[in-house]
Amino acid sequence: MRWKLENFEFNQKTNLLVRSESHEQLEPKTAALLSYFIEHPGKDISRDELIETVWNSQIVSDSAINRAVVNLRKALGDTEKVKRFIVTVPKVGYRFVCNAQEIHEQTITSVTTDFSKTKKKPTLLNMSFAILLMFALGLVLNQLIASAPQTNNINVSPIIRLPGVQFGVEQSYSGEMLAYSQRMPDGSTEIHLSNNGTAKPEVISLRGGHASLSHWSPDDHRLVYKFYTDKICQLHIVEFRASKALAPKPLYECESGLNLLSVAFSPDQTKLFFTERDHKSAPFIAYELDLESGSKQRLPQPFPTGFGNYHIDVGPKAGRLLLLSKQKNEQTNVFELNQTENTYSRLIELDYELRSAVWSHGGNSIVHPGRHPSHHLIETFFDGKSRVLVPDSRRIGGIKRINNDRDYLFGTYLGNHNITVNGKDVPHLNSSDRDYIPTYSRDGKRLAFISRRTGSDKLWIKDLRTEGLSSIDIPNVSRSFSSIDWSFDDNHIAINSSNGILLVNILTGQIEKSPKTKKATYAVTWDSSSSFTYSQFEESQWRLYRYDLANDQTDVMDERWAFALTSKERLLFIDQSMRLFQDGVTEINSQNCSMPIHDYALTFRLVGQDLYCIDKADETRLRIFENLHTSRLLDNRIEAGRYYSVTKDNIASFRFVRKTSDIMRTNIDRPPN
Repeated sequence: MRWKLENFEFNQKTNLLVRSESHEQLEPKTAALLSYFIEHPGKDISRDELIETVWNSQIVSDSAINRAVVNLRKALGDTEKVKRFIVTVPKVGYRFVCNAQEIHEQTITSVTTDFSKTKKKPTLLNMSFAILLMFALGLVLNQLIASAPQTNNINVSPIIRLPGVQFGVEQSYSGEMLAYSQRMPDGSTEIHLSNNGTAKPEVISLRGGHASLSHWSPDDHRLVYKFYTDKICQLHIVEFRASKALAPKPLYECESGLNLLSVAFSPDQTKLFFTERDHKSAPFIAYELDLESGSKQRLPQPFPTGFGNYHIDVGPKAGRLLLLSKQKNEQTNVFELNQTENTYSRLIELDYELRSAVWSHGGNSIVHPGRHPSHHLIETFFDGKSRVLVPDSRRIGGIKRINNDRDYLFGTYLGNHNITVNGKDVPHLNSSDRDYIPTYSRDGKRLAFISRRTGSDKLWIKDLRTEGLSSIDIPNVSRSFSSIDWSFDDNHIAINSSNGILLVNILTGQIEKSPKTKKATYAVTWDSSSSFTYSQFEESQWRLYRYDLANDQTDVMDERWAFALTSKERLLFIDQSMRLFQDGVTEINSQNCSMPIHDYALTFRLVGQDLYCIDKADETRLRIFENLHTSRLLDNRIEAGRYYSVTKDNIASFRFVRKTSDIMRTNIDRPPN
């Protein structure tokens, strides 16, 4: 059935929304929501009604419904100021205010007419034009079909559903054992083993640290995992005898838990492939570890730059190696490594960041989470086409192949963070989704933060005087965010993200031009009302840059300095050895402060004449250097994320609230012979 909605046409059979020359393939839930709205114009529809009808009484979060409504509004061109189709009914839900008209197919009636006097013979020119027109239309149609995301209705079911948070699922090749990471109440993680889903899970890893990245050997006799604490990082191996796990043994010493990302056994089980970096700012490199001799060597791979070569997977056929590489922002390259010939070749380039991917069972595509925030399980072919295998209202990650030539395991999860002020949650700031990196304006009258409360990441501005709350759309949702900083006049905000720096004009609500960077950016801080500094790690040392908005120019600063932070009253530099200097001359004793950089953001704050840092001995507490003199500990505590913002009498931070997760599997029907 086809519908006319003002200047749109909607095909319920194909989920295609057409407007003039634009065509958009709606996601299944978005299309189902539109269909339900069309069938109930002018009616006030509650969330409970949507859950019962559109979501078939499934358990879904408010954010899932918000996300579907936001996606539909965006597709129909509704904005916050102008809503032609969907309006919000306070304390009720939504109302569809457009009267859609069904488009009836025209019936062609045969009419006998005498064209003998008017009919002209087709000329060669007309015939040629007709052929060219048909060819062009064919190309356009082909392009539309090729570019439209295809959706498969694949059934999914929970493979294990237990209290708490599970992730990193690994099913043995026989299908009889399931290993996964379980987050414990004290914040540690353990590897749990479930035998065929019947017996009570047992712990097979060391306790008291963080155990993850479990991976089975092809014969199910061994399992390797990563274990780390503040003091050690190791790969452990667990051997199995008669399906019973023996005590884990150290296999390899790694630098730190954050510097080793993926592991995989070779098909002959004599080697282990993994990706590792020397330190947090270095690129990842793919290695091979000989399990008998313990020797380690680099695999053939593209030269590691940027984030580097960070994820590896062994194919189901002929031991093919898949490597993900992120060499610059907003791009992921997928490579195939050939150990025999010591070569590598690029399979496909994607314009967004993939955290992980696996070979498909057929080996002619990859299966991976969709664009951030990853609410789809996607199969992408090497000719550029892709299809949605599983749409979900929650985020998807941790994908693995099941050893049946067709199905996949994956985790689905929801996480929530709350903004705190002076250690307490602020109800009017928080939602049921992630609210984080709160940052006060320079005058302390507004608070900016990132939130997904409407289904996509937005910059939210809270006016602390009027209690007003507004938002600014952020383009390209395939990114994560590490810091926010206000300009000296509070007219601009610089947001540091995984895909570079976003410059927001608060007066206009527009995203403005910002420096184009190929590598990850750190410590983005304003040094005036029209310029800010940022750092990159290049050629084994930090490089400090200054960007000027007025002339769109970037300058390299003195190579002695790694980072800078500025207030209207002070200018501080941090050198390559992480020592702190006032005006680049006088060293300040900051030995009681923890590292000045964490998760791409500075952990130092310069507020007027005073300097704040995170205490080295207790990283939940802050130190203040009043007028840059002797420091003292503050009573205020911050969370493990180490992000905070200071204004008069208030310290804003954010905390992890909860995370729910399930381990799911696809149930793909085997094609008939």
